[in-house]
Parts: sequence; C-alpha cells; structure tokens
Amino acid sequence: MDKVIRITSQQGFSDSWLNTGAPTTLGLCDFVIPNMGGALIDLSKSYISFDSVITPATAQPLNATWELQTHGTEIFNVPTSALIRNASISNDRGQVESIRRLDTLSCALWSLTQTAESQKSDMNSFAVYQNGRGTNNFTSFNLDAVRNNSENNGTVTASGLNYVSRNLNRDIKIPLKDIWGVGNTTDYSTSIMGETRLHIETNFKKLKSKVLGGEENTSLMFSQASHYGGLEPRTSAAGTNNIVILESSGQFADWEYTYPFFVGQFIVIQGTGDGGQVLNIERVITAITYQADNEANPPTQLGKVFVTIDQSIYDNTTASDIVWSPLTMKSKVDQICTNTINKAELVLYTKPDDGNAPESLTFPTYTTEEDNGVGLSSFAKSYICEPQADAVLVACCPNGSILPVRNLDSYRYAVDQIEQTGNRSIPTCNATTLASPLQYERLQRCLEDQIGVGWRNGHMRFYKQGVAQNVSYPEAISVICETLETKDTSKMLNLEIESAGLEQIILYKHMMKTI
Repeated sequence: MDKVIRITSQQGFSDSWLNTGAPTTLGLCDFVIPNMGGALIDLSKSYISFDSVITPATAQPLNATWELQTHGTEIFNVPTSALIRNASISNDRGQVESIRRLDTLSCALWSLTQTAESQKSDMNSFAVYQNGRGTNNFTSFNLDAVRNNSENNGTVTASGLNYVSRNLNRDIKIPLKDIWGVGNTTDYSTSIMGETRLHIETNFKKLKSKVLGGEENTSLMFSQASHYGGLEPRTSAAGTNNIVILESSGQFADWEYTYPFFVGQFIVIQGTGDGGQVLNIERVITAITYQADNEANPPTQLGKVFVTIDQSIYDNTTASDIVWSPLTMKSKVDQICTNTINKAELVLYTKPDDGNAPESLTFPTYTTEEDNGVGLSSFAKSYICEPQADAVLVACCPNGSILPVRNLDSYRYAVDQIEQTGNRSIPTCNATTLASPLQYERLQRCLEDQIGVGWRNGHMRFYKQGVAQNVSYPEAISVICETLETKDTSKMLNLEIESAGLEQIILYKHMMKTI
C-alpha cells in the first residue's frame, strides 16, 4: 500500500531570529534516502518541508507572513524553491544533478511559465491571500482568521467569545520537481539506484516576516465611497466611558469575504473630536457582528459590520458630549515578531515495487556558469556550451540580488560564429519598454517548443506585493531564452548584450541527462 515517509535532516535544523538579524545555523541541509527495497518513490509528489512559525510578542494573533528578499528590501511573489541557492543530488551510481544558483533559475522559470493570477494563489510560493478585500488587505496563510463569532441574531454569547483567530505553524514546502529534473520521476527505485543523498544550500538569511495591513483607513473600497477601515461617527456622552462598539461606514454585502479585520486583532483607532480632541489609541477586537439583527427581514443596516473592542475609545470626564468624526481603524503593524524554523524534513510518497521500475532515468537538467558584466553597457563574450545543451537561459541580476531584473535593451547571439538571430539584435522588455514581437517569438521558440515548460507571462514582469495595481509590476524579467543545436562536440556561444550596465550574469544551459 502507498505510504508517506518522513526523513529528518542530517543537521539539527532549527533556529529563531528577529527581522533585525538573520539565522546563523540554517545555511546547509542534507537528507539521506536509504535503500528502500520493496518500495518505489514518487519523487514528483515528494517535497522538502520546513516547519515554520511567526510568533507575536503579545498574546494577540498576527496577520503575518513570510517574505523572501530577492531584490533588496522589495518583496515580490516568488516560488518557495527560491529558498534554495544551490542543490545537488547523488546516489550509488554517482552524481545525478548539481544545480548552482537555483534560486534565480526558479524565480525566472516560475514567473515566465505562470500566469499573473496563478502566481498569486500558488501555495508553494511566498504569496499572500487577497480575496475580495482590495489593495493591501491581504491575509496570511499563517493565520486562521475568525471574522464571525456572532449568533444569527447579531449577539455575541459567552461561547462566541471563545472563537478567536490564531497563528499557525505552517510547512514551507518545496517540491522536489521544483529543484531537480529527476524530481519529476514517478517510479524511483533505491534498489536500482542505491542510497540517495540530497544536499542544499539555503537563502534563509534573506527570509523575513511582515505584519500585513495598516492601510485600511486610507484604502478605498470598490465603491470608492468609503474606506475599509472607515467608521461611523460616535458620541462620547459627558461623564461616560461607554464606546466599545464601532460601526463600519462602508457596506460589506459579503462581509466574511471582504472585511479585512479579524477577532483578536490589535488595531489602531484614530479620530478627531468636535472640540479639537485627537484620538490615536490601540485596542483589541473581541467580537465582530454583521448588522444589528441578522434575523430582521428585510435586513436592517444592510451591509454594516459592528466591531466590539476590549475597552472604550475615550473616557469623557468633561461636562460636554464629544462627537468623534472622522473616525477610522487600521491594523497595528509595528509589532515585533520572532521568526522560527523548527525542523527540516524530506517527505516521500512511496508505493509497492511492482518490478517495473526503469533501470535508467532520463530527465532535464541545467549546468550553470556565473559571470559579471562589470557595469559594461555593451557586453560581448564567448562561452563554451556542452554538446548536449539544447537551450540557454541568460539571467541578468543586479549585484547581490536573486531576481533577474537588470534592465536590458537588446541582445544577439551566434553559435560557432553563425548568427542565430537573423543578423540583427532582438529588442527586449525593460522597466519602461514592453517586449518586442521578436522577443515573444524567441521565448515561445525556446520555452514552449524546445524545453517544453510553457510560456504564460506575456506581461514579462515580476509581481510586487502590497502596492497599488498600477505599480504592482515594476520590474521586467531580464532573462534571455534561446535554443541551441545539439552536436557531437562542444559549441561556442557568442553573446552580445546592450544595456544600461550589466552586473551579475548567470548562464543556465539546458540538456537531457540519462543515468
């Protein structure tokens, strides 16, 4: 029968750190798959798992997520495989694959082969869940959010108060097929291949946490008439301290789908009194209800959301009423979090050996060559490519960045002194220019027809999180994708690139390998 087997890393893989620092013990990770005679491994379903948790400094749950800094401090949607810088796999027959700078290759291929929408919902990525809550109102996959703890009649009972959001331990999963070409194998036999060793070098030093939200008071709802954190005016009666229920100014027809706040959340309430008083306080949400009476027919106060907080917004000790208008609320985002990785495991999907496992395996892989353009705007250089290399991907990155976003203007290439681009340069996309029809044709030719991974991102931009839609694709994917002819001998690749100045250059040479 099919089984799932977990193998712990060879290292004691655990560490905790604040965003002001970095982990010190998470640089290397190794796994050993023993000879599992009688069982086959479906590597295409197997993955590496890092058990992680983001812990708030207070008892209140946080809407916090993981972010991988692939380009300075800017945060882009990237696959979890970008956590791995270098990766190798070997068995008793020798080295199977060794891929350097897998992080950049993963970001490039994932962004080129996925649509913009599929990137936003990929669970094996550093993405956040937006749903219908508008720009910046994201929900982390690390939060079990409770947005409704009321009865049908709109009241909150003692039992309802027990329903509070909570932070979750979450596995950061990296599928083996996102690391190695052999990871697509469905019938891997250790009886044939022998003991198998996995070695990875990680980018955990670039992993940070972030508390989401904080702009609900300025972020307009889709109606453009109210803010997500906008509140109806409230009156602090003279000599009272009685305002513990806040009413949304906007209407939320699908409130559990569109309302960005949750039970147990730390919020900041701001307002101005009609006597010049200024309100800027922190409170905790203890309950959320929809309307004054959910059983009313037709519903009363259609679409309004009522938030109960742990204490009144103001103690009015004066002899006069104070009317608070405007009044808003937003997420408190300046909390200190502790980032923790508890362990690393290799999760293997196995099935009985039916005796039909292949004696040899054929799979795609890459060899890597790293170079530096030393700031040259007109770059020209020759590289040796293996006889079996059938495609080359050239990623251009700023120094110190994982993401290939060093803007290009054009390129051309020749193989063994024979021009491959029709004796002309190929204009490329950059921060201000869309991809040319010629570049589209070359991408289709290489990614779709030659490599077979597909090409789905015609926009040719990386998606940036937490910004308005009109500025969410600021960086072009600076990757050259071209085909090569396989030969009996090595071939000379002559590459010419025009740009504002090249820095990191990483060549990935694609080929088929058999072991």
